[in-house]
Amino acid sequence: MNNSKLNYSSPFKSIISCINARNNFILLAGPGSGKTKTLIDIVTFISNNKSDYLDSNEKIALITYTNAAKDEILSRLDDQSFITCSTLHSFCWNLIKDFKLEIYIYLSEKRELILDLSKFLNKNIDYVGTDYFVSESQVCLGHDDVLNITIKILGSRNGKKFLLSRYPFVFIDEYQDTNSNFISSLIEHHEGDNYAP
Repeated sequence: MNNSKLNYSSPFKSIISCINARNNFILLAGPGSGKTKTLIDIVTFISNNKSDYLDSNEKIALITYTNAAKDEILSRLDDQSFITCSTLHSFCWNLIKDFKLEIYIYLSEKRELILDLSKFLNKNIDYVGTDYFVSESQVCLGHDDVLNITIKILGSRNGKKFLLSRYPFVFIDEYQDTNSNFISSLIEHHEGDNYAP
C-alpha cells in the first residue's frame, strides 16, 4: 500500500513522532473508534519505510488476545513477512523457549521440580496452553509460567537486548488487559542503557 493512499489521522502523526523519537505511547479510545485501524496504519507505514525502521533480521511484534484478533489484523495487512503476530502467551513462549536454564531456575524456585539440571535438559520442554506438568519425557509449562518466565528474562539486560535484536517494535492490541508486570518488563531500562523496544 502506498503511503499517499493512507488517510493519516492526528493520532497517527503523534504515534509516528513517538516512534521516531523512540518513545513509548498508549492509544486510548472507546470501542469501535479505530484503534486497530490506527495500529494497522502504523504497521503499514513502517512496512512502506522498512529500511528506515528495521534491519533485515528484525521484525515487528504484534500482540493480541485472541487468535481471531490475530487473524483479523493479519488479513488487513498487505505485507506480513516482517511481522510476528500472535497471542500474548504464544509470543512469550516463542521468545523464551530456548532459555532452558532460566526455565529450569524458575521452575526449581516456583514449582515442584525435583530434577537435576541434566535430566531436565534431556526432557522436551513445551507449552501447549495447558497447566504445568512433568512426565517421563517432557515438562509442559502453564500459562502463568510462560508469562512469569518471560517477565523475569526481560527484566535482565541480556534478555532485553535479545528482545530488541529481534523486535525493535512491540505493539499490543488491548493494552488495558495486559499484565502490568509484563508491560514494565518491556519498557523499563537498566541504568545506563536504552535496551527496550
